[in-house]
Amino acid sequence: MDVYNKLSLKIDAEIEDFRKETESQHPKEIYEAWYRIGFYEEYYEMLACDFTEENFSEDEVAWLLKNDKPLGFLYGVWLDCDGAFDHSWDAMADWIHLIYSEREDA
Repeated sequence: MDVYNKLSLKIDAEIEDFRKETESQHPKEIYEAWYRIGFYEEYYEMLACDFTEENFSEDEVAWLLKNDKPLGFLYGVWLDCDGAFDHSWDAMADWIHLIYSEREDA
């Protein structure tokens, strides 16, 4: 199985758990967590389709796979940098490329 399929399987399980967790929350909790929900859903949609294979190297995908929860890892990085959230998949991919290159060069 190639790294793209492995990533897809991993984030499928992660988003399923995330959605189940969200379903049990009170509406106020969901409202307060809408940045987190939006981030997870948007990055899941991008990474779970052919866009990933077309726009990410196998090394980048393998790097994401090192994390038990790739979406959670990316969300944590995003929180640490306190940047604006862009819903453009090209901008999102550029951000992942940047994070990958910064972490791999370190």
